[in-house]
Parts: sequence; C-alpha cells; structure tokens
Amino acid sequence: MSCLRPKIFWSRAIPIHLSSSVSSIALKAILIDTEFREAEVAFFDRAHRAETDRFAVQTTGWTGRKRDVIPFADAFCRSLNFKALRKCWRKNIGNLVFEVSVDLGGNPYCITPPIKFKIFHVDEREFVYDLQGGFALERLVPGFEEYARCRDAADYVLGIRAHIELFNVIADSFSCSPA
Repeated sequence: MSCLRPKIFWSRAIPIHLSSSVSSIALKAILIDTEFREAEVAFFDRAHRAETDRFAVQTTGWTGRKRDVIPFADAFCRSLNFKALRKCWRKNIGNLVFEVSVDLGGNPYCITPPIKFKIFHVDEREFVYDLQGGFALERLVPGFEEYARCRDAADYVLGIRAHIELFNVIADSFSCSPA
C-alpha cells in the first residue's frame, strides 16, 4: 500500500522536474499552507461548475459504476467521428489508429474516469502506445489531472468528455500537414 500513496500524492504536488527553488516553494505551499491548498481546491471547484454549466452536462443514467461510462463515452466519441466497434471506438489518421475504450476491470465503481487510450500503426498492432487516465495526459497538458478528480456525477461526465476531447485533439494534430 505504501508504494501507491506517493504516486497519487506526489503526482499532484511535484512538477515533472524539480530543478528550481520555485518547485520546492510550490510543494511547500501545497503541503503546509492550508489556506493556499483550500483556495486552490475552491478555484478548481468553481472552474468545474462553470464548465459543467457551459456544456450543459447531463448525468441521466449515472449510478457511479464503470459500466455507466459506456453510453457517455459512446456519445462523445461518435460526436468526434470515432467509429464504434465492439468494445471500443477508433479513428484512423493516415496509418495511425487512435482507440478509446472503457476499463471495466477491478473495482466496479468509478474512482477516476476509467478511459483507456491506445495509439498504434495499422500494420504493427503489437507496438501500442497505451495511455490511461488523467495522470498520463497530465504530462501533455499540465493541470489536466484535475479532470480525474471527481466529486460528483457531473464531474465524472465532464472528466470523461475532457479525456476524450483531449485525445481527439492529439489525434487530429497528426492529420495536419507540416507547412
């Protein structure tokens, strides 16, 4: 159990590299300064509420189980031109395949959005770049892990949408030809 705690704890507090004193100051502020930490949480709560309202997030059918993610993922993927297959949704960009699926294994209840992403070449499916969850996407977009911190049904649905939309942006970036 002790090996899991630092991953969760440190991924939020420490930037990818700690080469400056600013990083240690930010870490100290998050760990020690209660007022700073509470202000940060309140800021993201307000941002989530505003975004939930702006996108008119609907949570009908949500019970908190992983299987409830499938209809939401299906609606979001289809709206972004991913083709539905048996257990996943795919989009081909050139010779690359971008795949979205739902991880139904383990705990049947959602802790974070159980979305899995894979990128592979059409001819070489055994060489897959596998991304799962907000912490993987955090490397690309700092602050994105906040979408994996779900407090209620609307946060989960918003998180699912954000994960799929970011993956779509990554996919579409491969369709642009260099200038």
